[in-house]
Amino acid sequence: MGEAEDRREAFRAYLRELCRARNVSYRALSRAMGKDDAYAHQLIELGRNRALPTPDELRGAATLLDVPLAQLLEKAWGVNLREVTDEVEAMAAQRDADLDLSELTPSEFQEVKNFLAYVRAKRKFEIQQQANGPADAKN
Repeated sequence: MGEAEDRREAFRAYLRELCRARNVSYRALSRAMGKDDAYAHQLIELGRNRALPTPDELRGAATLLDVPLAQLLEKAWGVNLREVTDEVEAMAAQRDADLDLSELTPSEFQEVKNFLAYVRAKRKFEIQQQANGPADAKN
């Protein structure tokens, strides 16, 4: 199995466990991602969807499953959360006149990390979509 396939299988198992632990149905997860009712079941249990959920679709899943978006993006798209955290902390340390992150609450700081992780995952998704063609992203 290649790296992308390994990550896809690990992501499927991760989503399965989150849904079970939080008593979330696959139908509810599908709807949170803006997909048809069968999408999550097909993705998680049957492995029918070759394409992973887009970063935009994962926003709804993160809210429903009560996990940081950055965590789902790491699992699905391989965004390195340590790098994201280091980058945000480096920005905060600079204390530019235009960028003072020192007054952020922990939840606001998490949102900044989520956004940076989202941007990185979105870039990976767009690169994959260009390489595979838009038809692959619809599955």
